[in-house]
Amino acid sequence: MLEELSRRIKEEGYVPDTISLPLNLEDRKEERLLRYHSERIAVAFALISMPATKPIIVKKNLQICVDCHSALKFISKVESRDIIIRDNSKVPPFCESEVFLWKLLVTNSYPSLIS
Repeated sequence: MLEELSRRIKEEGYVPDTISLPLNLEDRKEERLLRYHSERIAVAFALISMPATKPIIVKKNLQICVDCHSALKFISKVESRDIIIRDNSKVPPFCESEVFLWKLLVTNSYPSLIS
């Protein structure tokens, strides 16, 4: 599932941001490391197991990396699903619906989806 998602988001224009990795590896290995970050695994599991009508909400106790932030925006777009990631510093919503995203950003009020 993760390999398929990676292929689809790359077709959509996603470029892995490996600058934040502390290791000096070849590009393919760096991309593979990024692909298996916990938030991506959680979103892939949710895509398999949750109904398409429900938003995907992932709560994380660490800050999300820049690459995962970018990748999850693309996953939201290619899957046409709303994805909300809560981490220790911010709540970045990724929604297919621009009106929903605009409402979240402008009013800074999050619907009752987040407990």
